Amino acid sequence: MIGTLIASGTALLIAFVAYPWQKEKDRRLQLDAEKRQAYREFFATLQHLLRISSTSERPGVSEAMIETRKAFNALVFYAPIEVIEACRGIIDKLIEYNRARDSSPDRNHNLLFNEALRLDQEAMSMARADVGFFKGEDQEAAAKFLYGKSYEPGDGI
Repeated sequence: MIGTLIASGTALLIAFVAYPWQKEKDRRLQLDAEKRQAYREFFATLQHLLRISSTSERPGVSEAMIETRKAFNALVFYAPIEVIEACRGIIDKLIEYNRARDSSPDRNHNLLFNEALRLDQEAMSMARADVGFFKGEDQEAAAKFLYGKSYEPGDGI
């Protein structure tokens, strides 16, 4: 009889405490995975756009911009506002850069492009911190990984 009561009490405890706790934990893990995927897609499309934008002919820059904006739209559902603002800043700077190149292709627009690269590095650091990969002191290591060296304003990709 006592064994039955203990078993019933344990089953109720699991049903009312452990199961909802585990479901919440599983949901949090799922959202974290979706967030990492949104970051991956945004930064992959952004890197493609940066590379295309930096070439002289810039083939497919409009299509790359559309893909980057789509990835940004998905990111809005997961990232904190600071990261969203930083990522939006990169897109705005690349729009400004590409418009400047279209309107006066003979002029040097490296300052705009270098600002986009700086914003990219900043946003990447914020995104990595958001998903728990590192804090600010590892920004230099991330820049070396992304750019193959330490990024300095004035550098190209």
